[in-house]
Amino acid sequence: MAEIIHSTQLDEDGPWLLGRERLLELDSLLDAEWTKLEKYRECLITEEINDEIARTGKTRAERFDEAKERQNIQDRLEKDYFYRKGQNLVILLSGHRRVVARSFEEAMRDPALLGEKPEGFSLGLKCCKIECRLEVPYYNTSLRLKVDEDRDPVAKELFASLKSWIDTARPPYWQQLWLRLKGYGAQWNLCLMIFLAASLYFIAIAPDTSATARSARHAQAVELLKNGISQTNQFKALELILSYESGDPPSSRTVMIPSWFWWFLCGAPLFCVALSFTPKVVLGIGKGQESIKKWLNWMKFIAITLPLWIIGTFIWPKALAVLQNLF
Repeated sequence: MAEIIHSTQLDEDGPWLLGRERLLELDSLLDAEWTKLEKYRECLITEEINDEIARTGKTRAERFDEAKERQNIQDRLEKDYFYRKGQNLVILLSGHRRVVARSFEEAMRDPALLGEKPEGFSLGLKCCKIECRLEVPYYNTSLRLKVDEDRDPVAKELFASLKSWIDTARPPYWQQLWLRLKGYGAQWNLCLMIFLAASLYFIAIAPDTSATARSARHAQAVELLKNGISQTNQFKALELILSYESGDPPSSRTVMIPSWFWWFLCGAPLFCVALSFTPKVVLGIGKGQESIKKWLNWMKFIAITLPLWIIGTFIWPKALAVLQNLF
């Protein structure tokens, strides 16, 4: 029967702002999973000891001390490369400095890290044939998870547990998109495209307001003629005639630039600069916890002001014009 093998690798985009609570949750999860891995290792060693004792009993004619033989086999298997176990945690600091710790909680209590702002971490677990790595490397904004031996049920459970933690710590999609687009300078490209499109519209497509004004003056003069010229409106009629017949039509086009374009020119560069500042990876260790609070406030500010600016610049003027035409 065919077996569907699911991938036990994951690569999630940031920004990753992992505060103390998230890191302590990860510590607790790793402790629980490590207990399961040690029991899994003990089971494998016990099975191997039983198999060797069974084979030894069949090949030896004389009696032998089974308890002593079991201890000898276990001592040998404990040193065997296949049954090795271990876990390591490396905190990545600026300047390519590294700190090895047993847990995130230990790193939080380390006086040497109180003045540091970690930029990533690398966490590894090894137990028999199961190897796991969870890391955010230098100069990277992605959280990577990889668990080897994807057919083993214990490895699948380990991957599922770590993936559940990642799902709870994952940043909102709009923050991931913001960081991804910022890497391509998308905000500057979009601003430039809107500016060029608006400029082209005003130069080649927008109606000529000078011709419109002349037509309006002509219509007013015709209306005065229909109603008759009197002493009260003769100066108005003279003004309209002189204004209309004072010379040739203007050689240059006069275009009325809408207010939203000025809002765009003033606000777009400011928001492009603001959107260029995004967090990448911050751990709640040392100065990192305070940095996380500042970044959360900054992103909340952008999440509120940017939509308001877009609505006020592009949507509200159009909506207001429609409402004025209706009422």
